[in-house]
Amino acid sequence: MSLDYNDIEASLKIVREVYREAWKGGSGWKTNLKIAQKMLEELRSVHPGNTAILTNLGAVLSDQGQHKKAMWLLLKAANLGSNDRNLFYNIGVTKMNINGERDAAAAYFQKARTLVPDPLTIEAYFDPHGH
Repeated sequence: MSLDYNDIEASLKIVREVYREAWKGGSGWKTNLKIAQKMLEELRSVHPGNTAILTNLGAVLSDQGQHKKAMWLLLKAANLGSNDRNLFYNIGVTKMNINGERDAAAAYFQKARTLVPDPLTIEAYFDPHGH
């Protein structure tokens, strides 16, 4: 799949589809997450301050266990002014997965409940019963 770097919305729709495929089951989930990560990194190189790209890349990295790197990107999106529900939910997810940060996660989950999700962003996988 080829991305149009000038059409962020169309590119993010493609990334979301690759992400959805990752979670449909089977052995391709790792591969699809890596493909989504590569696409998002390419988009970020062209649009470094786009909060939807940062939010999605953070979600994909979190889903791969790279929580500290994910949190850095997600906090950057928050500092850029994003009020996306998925962004704050994803920050909560990353904080739940980093020792020493778990106590702060609840505030981000709470804030997420008050916001509307951006239809172009991804919600990271989180199993609340796993913690």
